[in-house]
Amino acid sequence: MKLGTKIILNIAISIVICTLAAVAISSAKIHAQGRQQLVEKSRAILSRLESIRTYIATQGGLESDINKALTTFPDGDLSPEMRDRILRKVPIFASIKVGFEGAEKDDYKFRVFSDEPRRKENKAILSELEILKRFDADPKLPEIVEETETQVTVYRPVRLSEAQGCLLCHGAPATSPWNNSKDILGFPMENWKDGKLHGVFAVTSSGSLAQRSATSAKEISNLIHESSTKVEQGHTVVRASEASLKEIVATIEQLSNLNKEISTASHEQEMGIGQINQALSGMEKITQNNSASAEECTAASEELNNQSLIMKSVVSQLTKVVSG
Repeated sequence: MKLGTKIILNIAISIVICTLAAVAISSAKIHAQGRQQLVEKSRAILSRLESIRTYIATQGGLESDINKALTTFPDGDLSPEMRDRILRKVPIFASIKVGFEGAEKDDYKFRVFSDEPRRKENKAILSELEILKRFDADPKLPEIVEETETQVTVYRPVRLSEAQGCLLCHGAPATSPWNNSKDILGFPMENWKDGKLHGVFAVTSSGSLAQRSATSAKEISNLIHESSTKVEQGHTVVRASEASLKEIVATIEQLSNLNKEISTASHEQEMGIGQINQALSGMEKITQNNSASAEECTAASEELNNQSLIMKSVVSQLTKVVSG
């Protein structure tokens, strides 16, 4: 495998791993944030209902309305107006009414259930009975949170409070305003005590989670697209780097060849200089020989000149002798 291909493959694998890690972290973070927001939303709604219950209780007037009903309708046949007036003074009823009325507006589902309800539509189903058992087993348990893939449900217990007037309707039958073991609205009084688990409020939120999931999917899609773009960019950069590396290698090879040529030329030049030095040495020897020969010739010439002079003198003397 070529070096450039290996580099591209390593970069691509690294980017894919980083992308998958980023997607996983982003998805988990978004899911956790979405879940927490839904939980906080449900908690806020339940807290609002509890505040309404407390507010209605502090306003009072329930006992006075009961006494007025007894006086106005001694036969127990209350008018719709009087029944509605009394119900509006019952804290738990006010909370339930507000809970249902705000569900559509605030995009949530409200449910109230009990194992002993006065209204059959509030009868707890099997899974809700398990919630009731958990609250009943632990009076200090403030809430239960359940989560599915599409929604979050927060449950809170509703316990009877004598201070809020709950026992006027659910207390001892002997305290019946009609003296017939029934409360002012005609329901049998259950003989329950202060603090008893009366039921559970449940708020289920899902709209925001779906919206967040869509947003999450879009963000993840954008992230993947961005990562793919970076992979392509990385590929382009690697290819450009590979081309540059090839050019650098070619240049280095050219420089190496030039160095070899220079080395060869230097060697040849060195040999030429050596030959020149040898030739100069030979010429110096020849010059020295010529100089010696010239000196010998000069000496021979002087000797010949002397011999000529001597010979001239002898010839002169010989002439005189012959001439007599």
